Formats: sequence, structure tokens, C-alpha cells
Amino acid sequence: MLGNLLNPKMGIFYVSFLPQFMPIGHSPLIWTFILVSIHVVIGTIWSVTLILSTHFASTILKKNAVVKAMDRATGGLFLYFAANLVLSTR
Repeated sequence: MLGNLLNPKMGIFYVSFLPQFMPIGHSPLIWTFILVSIHVVIGTIWSVTLILSTHFASTILKKNAVVKAMDRATGGLFLYFAANLVLSTR
């Protein structure tokens, strides 16, 4: 949330995007607060989802078999690039 407060692009976003969702004749201050609160809740849910999914993925990626497979895949990819570089005609 602090990142959004310090980001001038977010202020421009709120000023240009949110007024179209505010009903005419009602307090803009209250509706701005409501819409910004909804945006904060959605952003928080998204951040928590990313945190939990990366935590779950890290437990899988720390297994020795997975690390060994990723090392072999990366090594194979480097060997493929090296072979292409050696066999290039330029």
C-alpha cells in the first residue's frame, strides 16, 4: 500500500479512472474512499495469493530430485546453445 501512495501513476489512475464509477449527486469523497478500499482489498487478496503460491512452489522446488532435474535441463540447454554456436556459419 505504501508503494501505491508513493507512486504518482496511481494518483493519475485514481483521478482519471475512478470518477466514471461514482454516482452523480453523491459525495465524491465517500465514493472515492469506497472504490480505493475495494482496490486495496483486491490488491491484498492478489498479494496473499502470490505469497501462498510461491511458498507452496518453493517447498516443491527445494526437493533434491527437482533440483537435479532442473540442473540437468539447464545444462542440456547450455549444451544445445553451445552446439548451435559452434555449428553456426557466421
